[in-house]
Amino acid sequence: MDNLLKDFAEDVLKIPDDMKEYFSWPAPAGKSNDILAIRVKISYSFWKYFMTTGRKYLFEHNKSNGTNIVISREKTITLQDEDRLGLYIRKTLRELYASKNKRCPDISMRRSTLKIGNYEPMKPALAAILMDIDLKGWGGLPIISLLSDEDKEKLEVSLQIR
Repeated sequence: MDNLLKDFAEDVLKIPDDMKEYFSWPAPAGKSNDILAIRVKISYSFWKYFMTTGRKYLFEHNKSNGTNIVISREKTITLQDEDRLGLYIRKTLRELYASKNKRCPDISMRRSTLKIGNYEPMKPALAAILMDIDLKGWGGLPIISLLSDEDKEKLEVSLQIR
C-alpha cells in the first residue's frame, strides 16, 4: 500500500521532491462495489499543497483517465453521505411515483436537509427511517451513524406516536 500511495502522490498529484512526509499510517477503509477506500494520515503541508495545486492535477488525471479518485477529509465524509443519501431518497421516491403513474411531489436538498412537498424539512437519515425507504442500493455510511442525538430523539418520539 505504501508503494501505491507513493506512486499516486508522485505521478498523479505531482508532489514536489522537497515534501518528504505526506502520507502515513495507511490502512484499508473498506470496499464497496469494487471501489477500494484507503484511510491515511496526511501532513498539514500535504493538505496545503493539495488544496492549492494537487487537486488540479487530480482533476486532470480523473478527466483524462475516466476515473473518479477522491481525497476527502474525514470530517466531511458524514456531510457528503448526508447529501448523497438525500439524493438517493429523491431518486427512489421519483422511481416509486413513476411506477405508480403518479406525480411526485417536489423534492429538494438544501444544506443537508431534505424537503418533500409541504412536509417539514428533515435530515435524510431521519426521512429514510420514517418513510421505510429500501436502502439495499445505498452504499454509504450506516444510517444510524448519520443521525445526530437530536434526530434520534425525534425518531423515538415519532415511533412512539405510530
